[in-house]
Amino acid sequence: MSEAYSIYEAKTHFSKLVKKVREGKEIIIKDRGTPVGKLVPIKHEKSFNQRMEALVTRGLIASPKSSKIPKGIKRAGALKRFLEDRE
Repeated sequence: MSEAYSIYEAKTHFSKLVKKVREGKEIIIKDRGTPVGKLVPIKHEKSFNQRMEALVTRGLIASPKSSKIPKGIKRAGALKRFLEDRE
């Protein structure tokens, strides 16, 4: 379902080609008969949450047990130890 155009034709009719790409067509750009490029429609990506749900559904990742991020353990004197290590 792709059409081919020379570089000259593509440059001359670029707006027309963009319209065709918006309609879902693929356009091949040729230089002296050799394909050198392709104009293709952009696929609209799913949201992060939709992609994660798809991975869980396919069994590629495990569903999180909790939506909360655990807090780190506070240890007294961390800054002091850090500064001592730098010396």
